[in-house]
Amino acid sequence: MGGDGHEERGMAAVARAPEHLHLAGDLLGRTLRLPGPADRPDRSPMR
Repeated sequence: MGGDGHEERGMAAVARAPEHLHLAGDLLGRTLRLPGPADRPDRSPMR
């Protein structure tokens, strides 16, 4: 509506935000899981 493109860029950024948050959360989750042993059965998410 404005014609200068700012609104369109803003909407595109808002549309991409959930993807960026998902990637950041995935990276953080991997980082937090690295130090612990991977073979502990009580930590398995597939229960």
